[in-house]
Amino acid sequence: MIFLLIIAVLIAPLFMLITSWMIDWCAVFYNVIAILCAYTVGIIVSYWIYVILRDNQVFMTTIHGIFQNQAFLASGAYLGGYAIYLLLRMTFKHIRADS
Repeated sequence: MIFLLIIAVLIAPLFMLITSWMIDWCAVFYNVIAILCAYTVGIIVSYWIYVILRDNQVFMTTIHGIFQNQAFLASGAYLGGYAIYLLLRMTFKHIRADS
């Protein structure tokens, strides 16, 4: 399982980079999905913090209960891969500009 996660982290951002170079609308699509994921993560985190503070249950186990939310995990995973994609894109743009 760890092997599959490592491969996914390496391949997904490269796939995003290649498709954004080959197909113009892919970069816009990746940006829109990232915006939606950022809103999703923000809403879930703010809701959980509100509930925890409202119920006065500030314990480690309660706070880490947010990691059981599948939408939070999926959105966070996409944002992590998207961040690597953006770093790769900026790096290759910089290399192309220098040469």
